[in-house]
Amino acid sequence: MNTNPLNPILSGFYYRDSLIRINFLFSFLANLGLWLILIGQAKNFDELISLHYNIYFGIDLLGYWYQIF
Repeated sequence: MNTNPLNPILSGFYYRDSLIRINFLFSFLANLGLWLILIGQAKNFDELISLHYNIYFGIDLLGYWYQIF
């Protein structure tokens, strides 16, 4: 590991800060939760859903729920 004090990310000081670690953990769990909610709601669609919307032409791409990912 590089111990350059001028670069806090490489020196490890960045990851030792408890505020940084708490924020990273919270954002990771929030992101994971949102993905799980999205996957859970997307599986309920049996028909075609809109995959792309354009402000000029409206809905221009339809597909199945698994194509959204």
